Amino acid sequence: MPRKPWFPFYVDDFWQDEAVQAMSLEEVGLYIRLLSLQWREGSIPADAEKIARIVHVDGSAMGDLWPAVSSCFGELESDPSRLVNPRLAAIQEHQTDVHQKRVEQGKKDARKRWATHGSPTTDPPDRDGSPMLELESESKVTTDPPIPPEGGSDEAPEPKSGGKRRRKPTTPPSDKFKPSKGNSEWFRKQFGVVAKSMVDRETAKFLDHHRSKGNQFVDWQAAWRTWMSNWQTKFNTTSPPGSTDRAERPNPNLVTPDEDG
Repeated sequence: MPRKPWFPFYVDDFWQDEAVQAMSLEEVGLYIRLLSLQWREGSIPADAEKIARIVHVDGSAMGDLWPAVSSCFGELESDPSRLVNPRLAAIQEHQTDVHQKRVEQGKKDARKRWATHGSPTTDPPDRDGSPMLELESESKVTTDPPIPPEGGSDEAPEPKSGGKRRRKPTTPPSDKFKPSKGNSEWFRKQFGVVAKSMVDRETAKFLDHHRSKGNQFVDWQAAWRTWMSNWQTKFNTTSPPGSTDRAERPNPNLVTPDEDG
């Protein structure tokens, strides 16, 4: 397990420990510094002179400090030349166990995901960079691009089984753009019968505006519906009295040709 750059410091336990309470300020500082050294290295030297060189303390001062601090460390079973603080060693061992369990659980979950959504795998990748999956050279995953439904529906097509939904590309307005039959029916239901010249004029404004801005949309029929809804609201509230446009205001009782003339 990679060493963590920090270790838990239980303040209450530390200061309530009888050995710590009996230490001088210099002894407490040495103790904390050696705990940090153990966390980084896994253990500390048993030789007091070597410790003195590591912590930059002269030999005579170390002779005064070491007896109180050394009581908090014990000999490492596998190496008598090294010492460990038992509680800190237990904390580090616990963290190693937890880390290993998480690694194993992660591999287990990855195998389940690959079994459901991908090709079989022998094992998820380890930290050494070993490959997770051996793909056959001929095996390729392809997904056909979605085909927009006729009539310019706002709903995106359902993704194919096992694939990811792909975004439909945006495009500039077509030179041959005109409202679809579905949109013509929508307009009649929303606003009643309207003079074709008015619809054509507003559609031209719609196209000129977006071409001048360089706008692109996935669904131009949906964009047209939004524009016409906004136009209808603006038309009913801003046209000045007596204007030509106001005289041609949509009238449910007006009988006019359909969009095809």
